[in-house]
Amino acid sequence: MGKIRKRFEDQVIAVANAIANFPKDRNLLVASHIDADGITSAGIISTVLSDLHVPFHLTFFKQILTGDVKSVVSKGYDSVLLMDFGTSHIEFLDRIAEEGLEVYIIDHHQPTLEYEPGRLLILNPYFHGLDGSREISTSGLAYLIAKKMGGYEHLLPIAIAGAIGDRQHEGGFHGLNRKLLKYAVDSGLVRVINEVNLFGGPKHPLLFALERTVDPYIPGITSDQSACFEFLTNIGIEPMKQGAWVTLRDLDEQKKRILVSELVKRIASESGKASAAKKLIGEIYYWNFEDDSSPIKDLRDFSTILNACGRMGYGGFGVALCMGYRGWYLAQALKVYQEYRQNISSAIKNILSNFKERVYVHNGLAFISGEDIIQDTMIGTITSILLGLKEFEQVEIAIGFSKVNDNYLKVSGRAKANTGLNLGKVMSEISVNLEGEGGGHRLAAGCTIPVKYKDKFIKELSARLSP
Repeated sequence: MGKIRKRFEDQVIAVANAIANFPKDRNLLVASHIDADGITSAGIISTVLSDLHVPFHLTFFKQILTGDVKSVVSKGYDSVLLMDFGTSHIEFLDRIAEEGLEVYIIDHHQPTLEYEPGRLLILNPYFHGLDGSREISTSGLAYLIAKKMGGYEHLLPIAIAGAIGDRQHEGGFHGLNRKLLKYAVDSGLVRVINEVNLFGGPKHPLLFALERTVDPYIPGITSDQSACFEFLTNIGIEPMKQGAWVTLRDLDEQKKRILVSELVKRIASESGKASAAKKLIGEIYYWNFEDDSSPIKDLRDFSTILNACGRMGYGGFGVALCMGYRGWYLAQALKVYQEYRQNISSAIKNILSNFKERVYVHNGLAFISGEDIIQDTMIGTITSILLGLKEFEQVEIAIGFSKVNDNYLKVSGRAKANTGLNLGKVMSEISVNLEGEGGGHRLAAGCTIPVKYKDKFIKELSARLSP
């Protein structure tokens, strides 16, 4: 393990040195994925490049497809840095690098083929015996690179938010993530406490905290302010007292126990299992140098807002927040988050109220047809939420479909922890056979396939899981 770790450290140093020595007279494109991990990664690297006075352009991609990669390298730039994608295209990118384009990849996704790059420079934990789905995300890699350059310890909370966005905190951080969190706590950057997991933290008005909480999704409450008001008053908690909004911190222990108990009952009854309610209480990661009243004080909330910005097409707002901008940028990001929540609630209500027409369940598999109601950038989030609801209690894997355009479908797969299936590998193999492409992680993956092959995809995946 020592040799493996040494090779990993050497590669971090190699990428750090390359970035530190980027020529200022070359055109550089930084391209990143649109999720929270991609945005935080781009935010960290953008901070470094800006400090180095290296000119660059920044763009985001919602897909990680060959066509997107080809469009990146054909834009006329001298150098390209791919963040949170690119590993599945290293053979193609290496050929491009041999033709003179400087190609750099910082990514944590599982490789889809064995290939030793010759010219491009890549940092991926899987090439060094580390699990990129659990031990470190791309934002963590970006932070390690920045740290090697010196003076960027303050960016560590942003990296932790990126890992949270990829759900690497669930069940507790592992591997390098755990070491990074410990360093953040020991350095006074982050404070970890056990608390009720509602948006905005203990100082946020309770009525709005309930309304704005997406993770965990609270059926009948998330994004419904009047339902939140009714819920609180029915359990004896006044949303406003003496002209001031009541916060979680204002509640005495008895009222807090009642609140938690009633929320647990609601989530457990709606999800069909009490384990989903465990998300209500757990580790909260507070950003110590963020103002107590800030809606991004809780790094999980910060991660959710960044994800919303990316999924809704406003990744730039997220990068600005990562780089330290607040004010107008934060206000705009919160507006985007509000629309994001409303879209999620609307889609889930539509799916559940038309369950028989939109969901096909077979042998522990659920196929969700959201082509006409769910954006392709949001199908993964909605599929994850649906998998935790009571209607999907007997489902082990949920597959959501949305429309990319008239010719292609975005397919998002989410699996429960006990399936024993590498969903990323399976979806990659099936999609390639259907003129598509994709991949991902063991429990969360995605692909794009032609519309005409939807039924074949369902048939093939079902066959893979048949006893």
